[in-house]
Amino acid sequence: SKEGTSREVAPSIGYGNSRRIDKMMPCAGRLAILMEGRVYVYSLATLVDETKEPADALVLLGTRMHQSNVIYFYLLPDKLITVAENCDVTMFTFWRSSDVSRSEYFT
Repeated sequence: SKEGTSREVAPSIGYGNSRRIDKMMPCAGRLAILMEGRVYVYSLATLVDETKEPADALVLLGTRMHQSNVIYFYLLPDKLITVAENCDVTMFTFWRSSDVSRSEYFT
C-alpha cells in the first residue's frame, strides 16, 4: 500500500474463520503466526497487496492436525521450528533459499 496508508487483514487459515492470534514473527518476507496452537506462515508481500485475497498469502501450515498444540515457534529464512505442548520439536526446512516464496505443499 502507499506510504501513510494501512490495510486491515484477517489472516486466512485455509478453512473456516480466522482464530485468535497468540504470537507473530516476521523473517525474510514471511510472517509466521501462532493461532490457537497452530502455526501458519504467510507471504508478507501478498498479505499486504490490496489486489490479492488474504488466502493467497498462506504458504505453509506448519502444524499438522495430528500434532499437539504448538506453544512456541521460531522462524528462520529457510526453516520453521515448532515446540508442542508434549515437548515434541519439529523443524520444517521447506525453503531452499530466502527468495523462495512458497513451499512444495502449496503450488
